[in-house]
Amino acid sequence: MRFQSFRLLVVSLLLLAVMSCSNRPKLPPRPDDVLEEEQMLELLVDVHMIEATIQRRLIKGANPNWFGAQQYKLMFDRHGVPQEQFERSYQYYYQDSKKMTELYEKVIEELSKRQSTIGKGGNSKDLKPSNSGQAPS
Repeated sequence: MRFQSFRLLVVSLLLLAVMSCSNRPKLPPRPDDVLEEEQMLELLVDVHMIEATIQRRLIKGANPNWFGAQQYKLMFDRHGVPQEQFERSYQYYYQDSKKMTELYEKVIEELSKRQSTIGKGGNSKDLKPSNSGQAPS
């Protein structure tokens, strides 16, 4: 149930962003260091998994700042992408509402696949970003 609420929130925010960006001027050329869509998709899925885990930890009273910082560092290291490059890439895709919408549709699809794996008796580790570290309690 929580995942469905989260998914609804993500879709709502995405639609709001798309509607507010409808009058944007033509996009500048794509910079060389912008991540390819597939790699951006993988990173965005991990970002949303980390954020969901942080929210769960907030409810349990764990320290979300330490955990979040560790998880993001692991994610960027695992993907071999500097945080600054991810942020520049995100800004590039954000400027193109059509590309961003398509990207987030794929993010939601991937997150839904992971959730359905759990519903079919899969392992809860399927929902976690890989190589996750443990936060101190």
